[in-house]
Amino acid sequence: MNRAARKLREFIAAKYPKWLDTASVREEGDIEVSVAAPAGSQAEHLVLFTDKGTLWIRFNPPYMCYSVESVHEMSDIVGAILRDEVCFMVAMKGSTWLETTLVRNGQAPTAEADVAYKVVSWTGKNDKVIGGTPL
Repeated sequence: MNRAARKLREFIAAKYPKWLDTASVREEGDIEVSVAAPAGSQAEHLVLFTDKGTLWIRFNPPYMCYSVESVHEMSDIVGAILRDEVCFMVAMKGSTWLETTLVRNGQAPTAEADVAYKVVSWTGKNDKVIGGTPL
């Protein structure tokens, strides 16, 4: 495993040891850990992974992927996601992806004409589509 993958594995082992059952080592020594979301959640899975040594967090729906700088940042974000304090938000104009970001629960963007914002939370309780054409 590469350095980032080892750090991610150490974080998972310390904080969420049961998640190691889903860990798989990928090409170039990267690692991926996938955890099923609660029933009914559009997130489907929370996936923590490295890609060429870069740390990433994602949900299953398209474009819901977010890069993080450190395992410490990942820990903070994962905790906030699991507490339903933070959601993924994807902005689309028609079928064109504009951006993916994380937003605090209850935080909403200023809607732009023809832009749809899809918000997906861990539990599904805070899911919504804002503006534009539904995704």
